[in-house]
Amino acid sequence: MGRSGDSSLEESSDERHASRKATKEKRKRNADRSSSSERSQDDSSSDTSSDASQYSSSSEDERASKRRKKEKKEKKAKKEKKAKKEKKRKKEKKKKRVKEKKPKKEKDFYSSGCVTNQYGKYGLLQESDMWKKRAEFSLWLMEIKDKNLEELSGWEERELFKDFMEDFNTATLPSKKYYNLELFEAKQRMKRTNLQESRELTDFNDEARRKMEIKNMINQRRKLEAEAQLRSMREDREKVDDMRQQKLLKSQVETLYRMGANTEAKKLADLINPDK
Repeated sequence: MGRSGDSSLEESSDERHASRKATKEKRKRNADRSSSSERSQDDSSSDTSSDASQYSSSSEDERASKRRKKEKKEKKAKKEKKAKKEKKRKKEKKKKRVKEKKPKKEKDFYSSGCVTNQYGKYGLLQESDMWKKRAEFSLWLMEIKDKNLEELSGWEERELFKDFMEDFNTATLPSKKYYNLELFEAKQRMKRTNLQESRELTDFNDEARRKMEIKNMINQRRKLEAEAQLRSMREDREKVDDMRQQKLLKSQVETLYRMGANTEAKKLADLINPDK
């Protein structure tokens, strides 16, 4: 009885131990499956993350490549623009340098087209030169100031001469005749003389051309008259020859009649006068 109870207790203890062991193994298997599942999920997540990372990296590389290309293109365009600008600047600089080096022709008093603003270009006047430039000053008063020199007082004359003197010295008078009236008038006379000579030369050339035309017409008419006279002489000579031939034939006809050769004489007479 006692042994039977001990045996029963031992069996019960073994069952509990086996049950706990089975439970532990079951938990362990569940834990292993869970761990495996988690590792699988982690691996999947890692792969997905890796793919996303690779896609993101590729996209960034593409954007960076486009950005570099754009920057390179902009840099090239900027460089070309700068080169064009520099080339244009050098060209203008060279043109300016050549223009500056080009010698300027000296213009004399009358060849210049306008009066330039150069101090002392035509000389320098002083108040003591009033009588020396009396003619120019008087003309300047009449044409520019609308005043008559003879009607001015001594004070007015001196003040106005100061104005004239200032414009003279600074080369700002409106016409060259106010600097040297005598030379200006000489130049005008020379121009008129040259113009007159040019006109006379033109008229002479026209007259010479007209004379040549008349001469050619006369020569042509003489040539035509000579040709007509030559034709007339040729015609007259032919008429004379014809008359001589007629006279000779008539003489032969008479001779044949005298010889009694009436038939031959009649044939020859018919040849001379076919209308009869």
